[in-house]
Amino acid sequence: MAITLNNSLNAPLLQTGLQGVQQGMARATAAAAEIAGQVTEGVGPDTASLATSLVELKQSEVQVATSAKVVRSADELVGTLIDTLA
Repeated sequence: MAITLNNSLNAPLLQTGLQGVQQGMARATAAAAEIAGQVTEGVGPDTASLATSLVELKQSEVQVATSAKVVRSADELVGTLIDTLA
């Protein structure tokens, strides 16, 4: 008896998690560039804009961490399916 796993269940979870990681990293890069730009201008940072960028950086961190958990869950799901079918 051959066991075939249907990857269509895992693919959307994995894709969603990876997209979340990529988007979070892009947001973090943009926020970090904004912060660095304010610091190097020499005029003094705009406090409100700096605070917004820092919040965006923290939100990006949470997005990446959460998306990584989605990827981990997708991996565990496949492992559970293999264990169940074996």
